[in-house]
Parts: sequence; C-alpha cells; structure tokens
Amino acid sequence: LLRRLDDEGTFETIFVDLEAASTPADAIAEIAFQAKAAQGAWHRIRQLFKNVLPQETEVSGKVAGTELRVKLRAGVDAGNWRHTGDQIFAALADNEQQVVLALDELPILKGRRPIRTHLRDTNLCLAAAEFSARGYIYGA
Repeated sequence: LLRRLDDEGTFETIFVDLEAASTPADAIAEIAFQAKAAQGAWHRIRQLFKNVLPQETEVSGKVAGTELRVKLRAGVDAGNWRHTGDQIFAALADNEQQVVLALDELPILKGRRPIRTHLRDTNLCLAAAEFSARGYIYGA
C-alpha cells in the first residue's frame, strides 16, 4: 500500500519499524530519522534537534545513517519524548504534501496494550500511541 501511494505521488510515505525501540524515546528518535524522507517536514524536524545535529547537516550529507540515528536519539530523553513527538507529528502534519506514517511493531512497544487514538483532519495519517498527535491514527 505504501509503495502504491508513493508511486501515485499523492502522499509522501514514511515507514518506521519500531521493533528495536525499547522506550518511547527510542521510537521518537526513529520516527525523526525516517521522517527525513519528507523534505519539508525534515527541515522543521531538524530544527528540533539543533542542539545535537549541526545546522549544515543535510539529509544525504555529512552525517551517515547510523551517526544521524545516534545524534537524533541523543536529543530525545524520558523527560521530553512526548513534547518532541508532538512537534515531529505537527511538522509531518504541516508538510506541503500529505504524509502517511506507518509504524510497524507498535504493539510490541506498547506491550500489546490497546492503542489510544486521536482523530483530526490534517495532512497526516499515522499509527501512533500516547501522543497528542494530529492525524488519522490506526494501529499496525
């Protein structure tokens, strides 16, 4: 489905595998990393991490994938993951082109508990839990 939506050009699609995420902060950092696919949103997301991510860093530039993940993870902690997550989701929702954010393995992160949803009319479709994100939310 994501491939088809991406091919049609109607949506920007972002796939995030959360299997390796052991904490909500890990999940937020991985979402931020994968969100680099949405260029407009990535510019705003990168600003959230300006304390750990050099301003001149480009998506395909000086910071390699693993290093970028480490830097993004350094910018999210137990005290700010909800706020940072909300800001990331807001950046994705405000993206020029509509975004579909698919989160795989979310039930593993949530400990198989039900997913809380928030429904609002924006440019973001996502699967998420525990965030006051704006979007259409469905569990993967």
